[in-house]
Amino acid sequence: MAFTEEIKKQARRKAAYACCVCNIKNISIEVHHIIPEEFDGPDTLENAAALCSTCHSDFGDNPKKRARIKEMRDWWYEVIEEKYKPKDFEAIESLSTKLTDIHNNLPEIKEDLKKFLSLKINEITPQNAEMVVSNISTSAVVDFIPPNSNIWKKVSELENQNSELKGKLELKASLKFKNSAYWADSDGEPFCSRCWEVDEKTIHMHPGSNPAYYSCPECNRVVMAKPELNKPPVNKFFDPRNSSK
Repeated sequence: MAFTEEIKKQARRKAAYACCVCNIKNISIEVHHIIPEEFDGPDTLENAAALCSTCHSDFGDNPKKRARIKEMRDWWYEVIEEKYKPKDFEAIESLSTKLTDIHNNLPEIKEDLKKFLSLKINEITPQNAEMVVSNISTSAVVDFIPPNSNIWKKVSELENQNSELKGKLELKASLKFKNSAYWADSDGEPFCSRCWEVDEKTIHMHPGSNPAYYSCPECNRVVMAKPELNKPPVNKFFDPRNSSK
């Protein structure tokens, strides 16, 4: 026996057309028995899991890992229920079907994406705007990019750059310019103003032998960052008893 087409459809739908283990969307996702047929595994939805060929190969033949597949599948179902509404499944199902023949279905795929995005945009409120925009980016665009694509690398680089820029903006708002350097509250060492303004780098300056002067390890700039600590060199030939003369 084997799964009926209706059970396969339900299993793929409940998994949002993604692998229940690695969670990657792929048109080659198939429905497999958690307990294999040769061990009397039933052809039921409860014994079905949508898996990519790699995860099925890695986990399916290992009796100790079969329970883990069911555990991961059930968790993935919960994630999908939280992430998508019923009407979202219709759009995802349509897109998944048409992706099997992209060349002939491309115009329809574009229209389906527009409808899907329109549905999500209409759901946006001040309270859920950030979450909805994130879900649109992930489910409607990123999930359909092949996992080995260079786009993933670019997305990761942009996310890192965005995080770094956000950190710099937050830091900039807290900095105060004083004595040719930038200072942050509760920070004993200043940031080099030259590196900050020219190269957009946050480089801490370090004190030298004279505690009033700080140098930058990046551009070697030296400033008197703490003039209150500056002390003129002591003249060993100076006799304080003769200071009145």
